[in-house]
Amino acid sequence: MSTLLRLVVNGLDSTLGSIAGAIFLTLLGQVLQAQPHLADALYGAIVMVFLLFLPGGLAGLLAYARGHRMAVAPVAEGSNG
Repeated sequence: MSTLLRLVVNGLDSTLGSIAGAIFLTLLGQVLQAQPHLADALYGAIVMVFLLFLPGGLAGLLAYARGHRMAVAPVAEGSNG
């Protein structure tokens, strides 16, 4: 499992996100032991989903569920010309 996957899933600067991410990725690893050929594709899909829909990782999702909003760096808009 790559460091990038852990960082994206856990979120930055969050102990709770790190714990939730460790549990999630450990359970996922256990499930994928039966299907090791699917692991890389699934890990890649997880990174893409988290980057697109959960940029704060599980830490951001947990903070949102508790009613707090995590600050996420704004995306710069390009000029159309």
